[in-house]
Amino acid sequence: MSRTIAVIGATGQQGGAVARACLEADGWHVRGLTRNVNGKSAQALAAEGAEMVEADVDDHGSLIKAFQGAYAVFSVTNFWEHLALGADAAGEKEATQAFNIALAASKIPTLQHYVFSTLPSATELTKGQRPVPHMDHKARVDDRIRNELPELARKTTFVWLGWYAANMAFFPLIRPFV
Repeated sequence: MSRTIAVIGATGQQGGAVARACLEADGWHVRGLTRNVNGKSAQALAAEGAEMVEADVDDHGSLIKAFQGAYAVFSVTNFWEHLALGADAAGEKEATQAFNIALAASKIPTLQHYVFSTLPSATELTKGQRPVPHMDHKARVDDRIRNELPELARKTTFVWLGWYAANMAFFPLIRPFV
């Protein structure tokens, strides 16, 4: 019998890699979460065998519904989609979404493993010399999970993934050198 993993960001780079790896592994049923199940990326993942469900990281109820019966949840958030708000506001928005995902996951009785793609606090690492909003806000969510959701924290793997090589194609200052 396969275990269900619900993957936030299944149509993106990181979530997509997790979803595809689980599809290739024995024993996993992949439930990909997306805002648009009819989108090209969602349809492609469905064709590979994923169950694609509509959910929005801003909508707590849609997450609880999408997580029902899941053994594991993989959570990733996207600071960059909110950058037009300014770095601090984007970080706050991302942190709100990340905690919303964690809170929804904490309500799922079948959940055995929660994986949160996060980063360490640059402010702490540099003793206040180099704040990096997308890192600092994620690290605050780590603390909130540990302090406010201790049962979930015991089931959580906090994973730090660095810069994706594929990102070089998207940043104008780097693109000429790729």
